[in-house]
Formats: sequence, structure tokens, C-alpha cells
Amino acid sequence: MATGRTGPGIRIVAHERNELLSLVLEVASLERARSFLDKRGMTSDVSEDEIGISPNFVGCLNIRLSE
Repeated sequence: MATGRTGPGIRIVAHERNELLSLVLEVASLERARSFLDKRGMTSDVSEDEIGISPNFVGCLNIRLSE
């Protein structure tokens, strides 16, 4: 979700449940992020453009990294 802007940004999408369902963070290097997570056994659900962080490490929250 690159916008050409610098710095943090947040997008909130309405949902029927009143809770945080997932969080997608943009990283500078998906390969470096994957290496970091793999070394610590924290990698979950890997696709071509996203890496998931294992819910066991983040209180069952769905956190994904994208480039």
C-alpha cells in the first residue's frame, strides 16, 4: 500500500466486530524481515508479497509485513 509518503500512516476499515482484527506493516526489505523472523522461529503464512508473524508471539493478533 505504498502512497509515496514518508512516515507512519494508518488506515481504519469499518467491520461488524469492534476489535482490532489485523495489522499490516510496510517494511523496507521483505527479505530482511523474513530472515529476522525465520532466525527466531516467528514466521507464519508466507506469500510472494507478505509475511505473517506467528500469532504465538503477538498475542494472537494477525500481523503481516509487506514491502
